[in-house]
Amino acid sequence: MIQSWQVQKLPFIFTPEFHIQTMPDFSIKKRFRLGAAAIVFLFCVAAALMEYYYLRSEYFGILHQKTTLFMAMAQSSRDYVKEVLRPRMQKNSDSDFFILEAMSTSYVSREIMNRLHDHFPEFTYKRAALDPRNPANLADAFEAERIRWFHENPSQTDWSGNLKKNGHAYFVHMTPVYVEKDCLSCHGSPADAPEEMLFIYGDQASFYYQVGDVVAAETLYLPIDPTLTRIQEKAWVIFFVTALSLFSLLLLFYLLFHKTVVLNLREILNNFKKIYGPTSSVQDLFPALPQEDEANQLQQNLYLLADKLKQLHQELKTSETKYRSLFETAPEAILVSRGGRLTDINTAGLSLFGFTSMEEALDIESVYQLFWDGKHVRKIWGILQNEGCIHDMEIRIVNRRGEKRDILLSSLARPGTCAEIPDFEATLRDITEKKRMDAHLAQTDRLTSIGELAAGVAHEINNPLGVIELYASLIEKASEENEQIKQDVKVILKHSHICKKVVEALLDFSRTGPVQYKSLDMHEIIGDILQVLSREIQSRGIRVLFAPLPDFPSVTADPQQMQQLWMNLILNAIQATDAGGQIEIVSRQMGEKVVFDIKDTGKGISKSNVSRIFEPFFTTRADQKGTGLGLAIAYGIVVRHGGEISVDSIPGVGSTFTLSLPLEKE
Repeated sequence: MIQSWQVQKLPFIFTPEFHIQTMPDFSIKKRFRLGAAAIVFLFCVAAALMEYYYLRSEYFGILHQKTTLFMAMAQSSRDYVKEVLRPRMQKNSDSDFFILEAMSTSYVSREIMNRLHDHFPEFTYKRAALDPRNPANLADAFEAERIRWFHENPSQTDWSGNLKKNGHAYFVHMTPVYVEKDCLSCHGSPADAPEEMLFIYGDQASFYYQVGDVVAAETLYLPIDPTLTRIQEKAWVIFFVTALSLFSLLLLFYLLFHKTVVLNLREILNNFKKIYGPTSSVQDLFPALPQEDEANQLQQNLYLLADKLKQLHQELKTSETKYRSLFETAPEAILVSRGGRLTDINTAGLSLFGFTSMEEALDIESVYQLFWDGKHVRKIWGILQNEGCIHDMEIRIVNRRGEKRDILLSSLARPGTCAEIPDFEATLRDITEKKRMDAHLAQTDRLTSIGELAAGVAHEINNPLGVIELYASLIEKASEENEQIKQDVKVILKHSHICKKVVEALLDFSRTGPVQYKSLDMHEIIGDILQVLSREIQSRGIRVLFAPLPDFPSVTADPQQMQQLWMNLILNAIQATDAGGQIEIVSRQMGEKVVFDIKDTGKGISKSNVSRIFEPFFTTRADQKGTGLGLAIAYGIVVRHGGEISVDSIPGVGSTFTLSLPLEKE
């Protein structure tokens, strides 16, 4: 046991009157230098302190081992006298016979340690006692306190620590001396003691001991001042070497920073000056800034740039208001398409296509849906891609009210990111009434147009899969006696259904929509999903284990997306689990997050497929009935909510999907 005898008080105490002096308003570059220097200094101090305390700890460990060895030598000599030499001499003499040099354990051990001291003068040995027969062994205040401590703590077999004595520091190692039964012949009653011993020591000291009493302590003192001084010197050397190395490295980094960053900042500042021009107010700010502090100059220029952008933004808003008024009050329908999606439409356009609100119009999946005839759509895209504009092209549409409208389309293409559908703005003028007035003059042409229109409907691409399914069903009904044709039609219908599901799932996957965050009870959502899927679960013979926890925290998330997330995860587990299998959903709170484990006893996922499990269109189902988008959608929802999702799977045993979501959404 190693303890410290002296406890030093902290030299500094924080008081309410203590104030921190604020740092002067230095430049960014100067603050960086001072901060880097402070970090280097603190690192050097930490390195030196760690080295100092490490060497100090190692040194005290060595001292403890050395003093333990010396103690063992002294104890061995006492054991030899007590167990061999003294019994042999008492056997050949009467009870009053006593030879101090051969029969006293304390005398023999002291003499041996004194001779050992001649070879190792750095240590001092003392058998400190509270009531010694030899005055040289009288315990001082510290030794007496330790002897009493051993008496109060009988389980302690030794004590070691540091001590300041006579202006010097010592390492002290002490072991207690207990009274044994053999000791009472000399330290019990004076009447029982050998007469020759009484002649030497008298009958006053070291008598009337009881078995088990702690009456003395074997004590070793080793001076530690010289070694601690060397350790401190080595710590200082480490401090200065580390400081020199780090400051040199810092200087090299500063030079590198100057070459790679500062010079580029100056070039950026020159470009700012060119942008603003000599008459700009930015020129008035430069003299007030240190010319060498490019970071501050860049910061001020960015402030000015932000102010300029704010001004331009206000001007754009004014312009937007003016042109928006013209856009909305235009008598012709005007629409804007970007990336194949309708992004804007005026009031006349809403009326033309039969939309009840702007939200309904912008919610359509593709600008394709605004047009009725697929031939016209392909023709429009072809002209826009090749020529860049269309002037008064006549097409026909069907609005939301089911009305067919003939319109004249004028359009201008814009550079876009969609290769199949170009970005464009278009004006549409309704000529339906005019054509109706001219209908009686061109009856034959009208019938021809209707025939062409019917042919166009047959090739409509707005919903080609529906056409395929329709004609496949007709073929199947007309060929009931031809088994081969029936099988072929089933294949067509099967794969058309798969394609339709893939298209629907892909649209769900690409549609993000606005997110409405609310405080949600996840256990309630999971319970609702399990209730919806209960028939599927029962039909498959699957056992589902889910025990909602009381006082489970709510999660801030989008309700619709959370329902979609849990639907995909639970449905995936159901599809992966065979009849008689089990699905377990476990929830727990970990700090500021909630964690869910969805465990199934399915066939598991191979290691090569685990890394791809969240990819779109990837599926491990052998029947290939899945679209491969369910887990991809779940992954996207989790990421948008700032959470994480992972999978751990063992082939042949099952899979565990681990989902974590933050309690609060920043």
